[in-house]
Amino acid sequence: MRISELIGDVLNEQISAKGLNYSTFANQAGVTQGYISKIINGEVKSIKLETLEKLVEPLNLSVVEFLNECEKKKTLLISPLLVMN
Repeated sequence: MRISELIGDVLNEQISAKGLNYSTFANQAGVTQGYISKIINGEVKSIKLETLEKLVEPLNLSVVEFLNECEKKKTLLISPLLVMN
């Protein structure tokens, strides 16, 4: 899984956990709903730090907390692939 897909998955999970729809979330974050959809679908290859700060604010997360959630998800996805000898 690419990092852009991982960020999209975690963003989608966090939006849902807050009970927000994409339109409301986009308005709160100050971006378009189309941009949110592109992030969630893994179509955005890079996100500026300023934009990431705007995205996590309505989720009541810091950038560090959001990236920690991404790291946790990455670990959960990779763990089943590891084989112990």
